[in-house]
Parts: sequence; C-alpha cells; structure tokens
Amino acid sequence: MLVVTRLLTAPYTGKERIMSAQNKFFKKLAHKNSKKAVANNLHDDIEVFRKETLRLLEIVEKWFRDTPIHCNRWENSLTEHIAPEVIYQIPGMTLINEEKHLHITPLGMYCLGGVKGRLLVSLHMNGEEKNLFECRLNDSRADFDEWGLIDCANKKKIMPLREDTFFDYIFEFA
Repeated sequence: MLVVTRLLTAPYTGKERIMSAQNKFFKKLAHKNSKKAVANNLHDDIEVFRKETLRLLEIVEKWFRDTPIHCNRWENSLTEHIAPEVIYQIPGMTLINEEKHLHITPLGMYCLGGVKGRLLVSLHMNGEEKNLFECRLNDSRADFDEWGLIDCANKKKIMPLREDTFFDYIFEFA
C-alpha cells in the first residue's frame, strides 16, 4: 500500500507521460489539416499545369498547321512524390514527319527551382530516341514567367520558349 500511495502523491513533472490524449488529438488534427492543404495546393497546381500544357500544345500545333507534319495528342498519367496516391492526366503530343517522331511528353510538376511543370521534347528517328530539351514552367532561375527551354545537354542554361528557339532545337526533325 505504501508504494501505491507514493505513486499517487508523487509530484507530477509532466515527464511521466510522453503525450496526453489531448496532445495526440491535436497532433492528428494538424496532420490531417496539413495533408488537406497539400492536396488542395496539388490540385490547384495540376489544373495550372494542365491548362498551360494545353496552351503550349495548341501553339505548337499552330506552328505546324498547313504542313505535312501530323499531330497526335494523347494523355500521360502522372503522380507526384508529395502525394503518390493522386494520379492525374496531362496531355502530350507526338508530331510525325514520315519516319521521324517528335514527342512532347509530360514528366511531372515539381522539381528544383520552384518548377510547376516539366515536359520533355525528344526525337525518335532511325530506331533511337534523343532527348532534345525540357520545357519548364515557372523555373526560378528564369527572369520570365512563361515556359522555359532547357537544353538537355546543358541544364544550366534556360531561355524563354519561343518559336525560333523551338525550331532551332528540333532542326533534325525536318
């Protein structure tokens, strides 16, 4: 009986319990709210990525209008490491010039530099695939807000994606 009395009368220092029920409750609530905020931001970013990708593909398609180049659109399923349970669709495009295929393939949204969208432009010819450049949306290294073009051979250089730079990089597709 003496031991029980000592335990009940010992001063409470707060160290005896690792976490109270109230602390557990609020920690779980904060975690759920944090996950919900991440999911909401992710869905907003997906919509921006989808919208900007569609806009870019429409521009590229216009550049090839009234030419012998054929354009095929398709969708790519993607996930992000911050929410692997979220699967989303982003459009891509293949331009066909006889035996040559130029692919504009969505890679995902997030990467270093605050990027909110990445597309890979690659050329398939003679049975080989060659990565030409990436298009990146909102790269913090750029001094512009549009899509940036990054040479796959020199990832440090970033320039605005414009019609002339696009055609310079896909010259082998002709």
